Amino acid sequence: MATTAIEVARGGDANHGPTWKDPMARLAVRAAKGIRKGISDFRYWRRRRRTAAELNALSDAMLKDIGLTRDEIGNLVRNL
Repeated sequence: MATTAIEVARGGDANHGPTWKDPMARLAVRAAKGIRKGISDFRYWRRRRRTAAELNALSDAMLKDIGLTRDEIGNLVRNL
């Protein structure tokens, strides 16, 4: 089995697992996790904004049909 770049950075290999001897490797993994979390948070924020925009584009009659008022859109989107 081939050794991956992350395993090399961790100081381990595919057969023996990570040892985390290199503090820079730990930092790189933490940074990668932080970036993934930031991307996930951004996508969530963008989805909420898009939903709010679509609901605000509806007429009052359409909102009434689905049981919403304009005042409730903000709360609804925050609780997605």
